[in-house]
Amino acid sequence: MRLSRQTIGIIRQNYGIALGVNLGGILVGALGMINPFVAAVLHNLSTLMVVFNSARLIHYDPDALPGRTGPSVLGKDISPPPA
Repeated sequence: MRLSRQTIGIIRQNYGIALGVNLGGILVGALGMINPFVAAVLHNLSTLMVVFNSARLIHYDPDALPGRTGPSVLGKDISPPPA
């Protein structure tokens, strides 16, 4: 359930990034304030931002508790027992 919520959140962030950059680029381009080459570079950078933002899902650990930062190996807690 957490993975699906996190995925939906990242999808929304990606839509925001893509729409923001593209709408800003269209506005600035329509006003003639940006070189087409620079616009193409900015568009490609926004695509990379979306890809790297989505890559955060690769590190999802289904056994980790929310907010837990202790060490684990393959989802198994390896932190020392409490004294």
